[in-house]
Amino acid sequence: ALPICETGILEKYGVEAVFGLHLWPGLEEGTVYTRKNELMSRGSELNIDIYGKSAHISKPDAAIDATAAAVEFYRQARQAEAELPDNVYRLLNFGMFNSGTVRNALSAHATLEGSLRTFYDDIFTGLRDKIFAIAADVEGKFGCKVDIWMSEGYPAVLNDAALVDRVYQVAPFQWLDKPSLASEDFAQYQLRVPGVFFFLGTGNTAALH
Repeated sequence: ALPICETGILEKYGVEAVFGLHLWPGLEEGTVYTRKNELMSRGSELNIDIYGKSAHISKPDAAIDATAAAVEFYRQARQAEAELPDNVYRLLNFGMFNSGTVRNALSAHATLEGSLRTFYDDIFTGLRDKIFAIAADVEGKFGCKVDIWMSEGYPAVLNDAALVDRVYQVAPFQWLDKPSLASEDFAQYQLRVPGVFFFLGTGNTAALH
């Protein structure tokens, strides 16, 4: 979507509104769903590399245990996310954790790979700042080095509330109770013109991706 927007085509043709939809497993087949405001999250992929010093497991004082440092980083990151109010839609979690090479040597390198997903910039910035503060704290406690990489990702899909109401008057749809924490580059259009994104239910089908 971003390269399309950068061509200037929306301005050239005076586009006033934009609409899109995505097939969505788990929702009633053939039924359209959406909601006002938050629909799909801003997504940023997150890689954490922790560098310590390996030593035989029987000589822990000679090591800087990257596994222990990574566990502490994970614990603090999850706690920072959990401290936000329940009505703030967000996600900060990790799907991959690798560390060490053999059972009898403390790890010199650990990696965590995960995702930060939010809907509003202040929440995103707040959690991002906490990630870097946690990294500094872990470095101080363990004497390790923590490197952080974060992708730019897609903006959040935020449906124009007034436009949602107008669509409902013409073609009623089903209302979603809460947004999805998946991401979608349709958000690039909504940064430029009002837009509404919909989910089209496919019933009990395989999960996306």
